[in-house]
Amino acid sequence: MLTVLSYAAYGNVLGNGFVWDDVHQILQNPNLRPGSSWWYLFSSNVWAFSHNFGPSTSNDFRPLQMASYRLIGQWSGFSPTVFHVASLVFHVVATLLVYAIVFQLAGGTTPRRAWGLATAAAVLFALHPIHSEAVDWASALPELGCAVFYLLAFLSYLVAITPNYYRWRSYGLWVASCVSFILAMLWKEMALTLPLVIGFHALLYGEAGARLRRAVRHSMPFWAVLAAYLPLRWRALGFLYQPVRGWVLSPGQYVLTDLDLVGKYWWKLAVPLRLSAYYLFDPVRSLTEPRVLAAITFLGLATAGIIYGWRRRPLAVFAAGWVFLTLIPVLNLRALGRNVFTERYLYLPSAGFCLLAVCLAEAGLARMPRAWRQRAATGLLSAAALLCVVQAQRRNADWHDQLTFFTRTVAQAPDSPDMENGLAAVLRFDQHDYRGATGHYAQAAALAAAQQPPERDQMAIADQGMALIAGQNGDLQQALSLLDQAQTADPGSPEVISARGGVLLEAGRWQQAEGVFHTALQVNPRDANAWNGLGFIAWHERHADAEAAGDFQQALASYPLSVELTASLHEGLGAVDCEMGHCPQGIAEFQTALALSPNDPEILTNLALAYKTAGNLVAARATLQRVFALDPTFAPARAALAGLE
Repeated sequence: MLTVLSYAAYGNVLGNGFVWDDVHQILQNPNLRPGSSWWYLFSSNVWAFSHNFGPSTSNDFRPLQMASYRLIGQWSGFSPTVFHVASLVFHVVATLLVYAIVFQLAGGTTPRRAWGLATAAAVLFALHPIHSEAVDWASALPELGCAVFYLLAFLSYLVAITPNYYRWRSYGLWVASCVSFILAMLWKEMALTLPLVIGFHALLYGEAGARLRRAVRHSMPFWAVLAAYLPLRWRALGFLYQPVRGWVLSPGQYVLTDLDLVGKYWWKLAVPLRLSAYYLFDPVRSLTEPRVLAAITFLGLATAGIIYGWRRRPLAVFAAGWVFLTLIPVLNLRALGRNVFTERYLYLPSAGFCLLAVCLAEAGLARMPRAWRQRAATGLLSAAALLCVVQAQRRNADWHDQLTFFTRTVAQAPDSPDMENGLAAVLRFDQHDYRGATGHYAQAAALAAAQQPPERDQMAIADQGMALIAGQNGDLQQALSLLDQAQTADPGSPEVISARGGVLLEAGRWQQAEGVFHTALQVNPRDANAWNGLGFIAWHERHADAEAAGDFQQALASYPLSVELTASLHEGLGAVDCEMGHCPQGIAEFQTALALSPNDPEILTNLALAYKTAGNLVAARATLQRVFALDPTFAPARAALAGLE
C-alpha cells in the first residue's frame, strides 16, 4: 500500500528530464564516465570536477552520491527516467523504514495502536508535498540516500535495545547500525546528527535516575564512528569545514536568523503551500521584526509542550525532538552558500513531523466518543492524503524540463539573480530567444548588485551573457564594454577572458582572439571555451584538421560549461573527422552531439552531409527531413538537399 501511495504522489516525475544542477553534476561530469578514476570520487568534494584551477571551498563530501550517479549512468546511458526511478525507489524504501521505526517506537503499547500509528505516519511521509524537491530533482539524491541509511541505522539501534533480545543478535544489530551510520555520512553531512537523536531517545526513555548515563552509553559507539569519519573527511577535502559565504551578520543577528529559519522550516512542514526551488535569503537584522517575534513565540510554545509531554507523551516529544535535532546542520549559514533555506533539507526532519502530527491527531481523537474514533481517523487521514497527492503531483510538473523549471521558479522567486540568469541561459541556448535572454540577464545583474553583499559572480555571469549576445548581433563595442563590466565585478573569473576571445572570434578578429584564448589557458589550463576557440581557429583559419581535433578533444576532457558547448565540441570533432576521411568516426561524433541537443538543425544538417559523404543517401535524406520538420526554411538544409538531389 505504501509503495502504491508513493507512486500515486510522485509517479509522474518519471517523465521529467534533467534540470538545473543535474546538467552539470551528471551530464557534464567527466568523473562519471567510463575510464575515469573511481578513487577520485571517494577522495574529493562533489564539485571538484568543476574546479579546474585553485582550491575548492565546497563542504560537500558525498562520495556515495557520485558513485551512485556513475553506476546509474553507466547502466542506463544517463537516461533521466532511470535517475528518477532510482529516486522514487529510495523514497519508497525510506517510507517503509519510517513505518518500521514508528511501529518499533510504539511497540510498548497494543499491537493495534502501534500498527495504526505506524501506518498513518508512513502514509503522511510517503505523500508529503515537501518531498517534491528531494524526489523530483536528480541532484537531490543525497537527501534520499542519507535518509535511508540514517533511518536504517536508527531502526537497527531500536531493535538492538529491545529487552530480552538474543545477545549475539543484539551485537550484530549494533554493528549494522554503526555501519549504516557511516554510509549515511558518506551520502550527506546531515547524518552527523544521529548520535544526538540516539542520545535524546535514550534520555527520554531511560529509567529515572539513570537516564543521562544511559544516553551517554547508547550514543558513545556513534560518537566513536563520527570521530573516525572526521579524518577521512579531512583527507578528502583538506579541511573539516570552510565558510562558503561571508554573510555580514553580528552574533545576535546570526542567532535571530537561525530562530527565524527554524520557524520557517516548521511552517513549511505544517503548511506545504507556495513551494519553490529557490528562496532568497533575507537575514534578520533586528529583534523587533514580526517574523522573529513569531518564531520566538512558536519556539516558546514548543518548549513548553516538550516539558509538559516529557513523561505524559514521550512519543510526541521524541518526534518533535527529531525535527529540531536533524535541522541543526542546515542552521550553519556560512556553510550553505547562497541558497540557505530550501525544501529538500526537510526530507529527513519530516519523518519526525509526520509522527508528531499523528500523535497530536490521536490525542484529539481520544476526546471523541469511542464509536466515532475509527471513522474520524480514517476520514481525517484520507482527506490529508488526498490533499497531499494533489499538491505533490502539481509540484512535480515544475521540474519537467529546463524552461518550465526556470520559468516557474522565477515567478515564485522574482528577486533571485541565480534564477534570472538560469532562465536567460535557457532562453538563449534552447529557445534562441536572444531578446528575452538579454532582458533576464539585465534583471539578474540589477538584482545581484542590490544584494547585501553584492553577488558579484552573478553580476559577471549576466554581463558575460549579454556580451556574447551583443557579439552575435555584431555590436563589438557593446560586447567588449559588457565584458569589462564583468571583469570588474568578478576579477578572478577566467570565463570572462575566454568569453572575450569568443566575441573577438565572432567579429572575425582571429589573431586577437587566438592571443586572448592563450591568455585564458594560462589562467586556467582546462578552460573548455578557450580550447574550443583555438580548435575553431585551427580548423577554419589554418585548415589544420589534426590540430583542431586535438584542441576539441582537450576541451571535452576539461569541464564544458554548458550542454550546448559539449554538443558543439562533438559537432566540431565530427566535421573534422569527416574532412580527414574518417567518416564513420565523424558520424558517431555527430550522433553524440545530437543526443545532447536533439533539435539543433545545424547538427542534423551536418550529420546528413556526413551520411552523404559516407554514401548512405537514404539516411542523409531522412535526417534532412527531420530538419525540415523543425524549420522548413533552414537554408543550409535546403542547400544540402539540392546537392543530394
